[in-house]
Amino acid sequence: NGQPIAEPDRAFLLEQLAHGSAREVWEGHLSAHLLSLLALHAVAPGHTLLKQGVHSLLEQRNRDGGLPFITHMTVYLTAFAGLALGKSGRRSPCVRRMADYLVSVQAPDGAWAYTENVRQTDIDSTCLAVECLLQIDPVGYAPSIRRGQDYLAGMANPDGGFPTYLRHHPSEATMTANAIIVLQPAGSAYGDVVQGAVGFLLHAQQEDGTFERSWSLSTTFAIA
Repeated sequence: NGQPIAEPDRAFLLEQLAHGSAREVWEGHLSAHLLSLLALHAVAPGHTLLKQGVHSLLEQRNRDGGLPFITHMTVYLTAFAGLALGKSGRRSPCVRRMADYLVSVQAPDGAWAYTENVRQTDIDSTCLAVECLLQIDPVGYAPSIRRGQDYLAGMANPDGGFPTYLRHHPSEATMTANAIIVLQPAGSAYGDVVQGAVGFLLHAQQEDGTFERSWSLSTTFAIA
């Protein structure tokens, strides 16, 4: 908008690029990292972080020379596959190893990030991981499940809905529905949270029966 970039924003940008991630590419997100480098070039074109950041991006090139938008989705996709195999009735050692892997990468706050060595946990990945563990072995994985459920219960917004990343961010219908799915099996332990979330969903439904789609382009995914 033509206005000078405020000093707090400059400091935040430098802090995030230098120390805000456990990965060389910021949180494994190449698109966000690239935008940050473009911003850094605008305010400090000779900064050492610029050269380091470009080098980190180039190391992520695919064989065709292009770049993906994230490095990988190992945690999220493992939970998705484990849930699918668990629902199919398979109890092979492979499925058990997938669940053990999820437990091993659970964050200190009880949640999960979308992939390894990412600090920012999220509702979507956490719900999927907890649902997977519930499906595979709700008794054996009870401590990990309860930690995940406790995290989710603490993330409910005052309107009853759930955001993706941080409490008080806008509530989303699909995040809220996912939270209901993994909190409801605990019964009365999270009864008030579930009741508030259901109320949010009832008000979030649109006149044609659909819901906002959140991360998916599929209207039917959100309905499901």
